[in-house]
Amino acid sequence: DWKGRYARFLSQVVMFRAPFGSADITDVQQPDEIAYLQCRLRTDLLALAPESSVYLEIEVLANPDNVSLAVVDFEDGGCSSVTFSPDTGAVIRERKVCESPRKVQGSYIQPLPTITPDQGFEGSLGLLLRGGHIAFYRRHAVRSKPDTDAEPEEPSPWESTGFV
Repeated sequence: DWKGRYARFLSQVVMFRAPFGSADITDVQQPDEIAYLQCRLRTDLLALAPESSVYLEIEVLANPDNVSLAVVDFEDGGCSSVTFSPDTGAVIRERKVCESPRKVQGSYIQPLPTITPDQGFEGSLGLLLRGGHIAFYRRHAVRSKPDTDAEPEEPSPWESTGFV
């Protein structure tokens, strides 16, 4: 029943998995916590329709530390990930080459400049999957200076890594 699957997708696409279990993350108990989305992106099905694409956007309203956006395939026996760091503008590719002892090979590119020295990234992150390719986006929120009555400035323009 495609209508039922679509309704489930719509309700879960905005939700994070446990331990968060909601559309918003307001408290992180563990350092270096990983938040997974409820939905799965089926790249095998996207490959059957190369003109189709998926765009996902996440808004980061407060961040005292670090945030990144990653696509992983570890759960179903896969062995790779692609991670975007909006702070540094880097895209990191990793591939597990040995399970025991655990060994990972990786490489990175930095298509965008570093933007937030000494503070956590706040703003919007985007991910575009199309035709077997992936692109990341960022839009840095501009903060007003503390102890001023100045109105907050407009966010920065969208920036993209391009397809990597």
